[in-house]
Amino acid sequence: MRPLLNPRSWREIFQLKRDLVMPATPLAPEIIDVGTGKIVWKIFLTPTKSVFVSQSTPNYGKKFVAYIHAGHFYRAWRLQTLLNPGESQGCPRVEDMVKDYKYLSAGRGFAHGLVNPVPLPDIDFFNGIGFTDGITRTMWLISNGAQAFPVSTGSEESGLLLARKFGISPSIICLQGIL
Repeated sequence: MRPLLNPRSWREIFQLKRDLVMPATPLAPEIIDVGTGKIVWKIFLTPTKSVFVSQSTPNYGKKFVAYIHAGHFYRAWRLQTLLNPGESQGCPRVEDMVKDYKYLSAGRGFAHGLVNPVPLPDIDFFNGIGFTDGITRTMWLISNGAQAFPVSTGSEESGLLLARKFGISPSIICLQGIL
């Protein structure tokens, strides 16, 4: 049985939608390089400031990419955390993301820019949001103003669910067809 939520958590649940200011149509990530076994995207933090992420060719199986609306994803991830306290992959409030013990490392990783793009977060969605890799990178992107960003997943079903629930487009990219 789930523990009862405290009044602060309920207030936050009701305020998430109202307080989160994100554009209805966010700046979409741009594919800027496809070559030598890797695809690179530019993610806009502001219209003039951006960071770079990449996904290498999978050694086995297929990889799929969905473009996620940061605001919709944050709202769902935070709500999942509030409803499941103590979850190991929980989402802190945006203002608390900087307290993550790997947050500064993520910032240093993004600082390398196009020379060494950061790997995509690897996320699945079946009975909720689940990370294989990239929790801190995702927090860094959200807390630094990314409006939308690509995520990778190992299953077409999960990719389609991510795209339908949180995507800026209902379609996904199969990396096997690009790389």
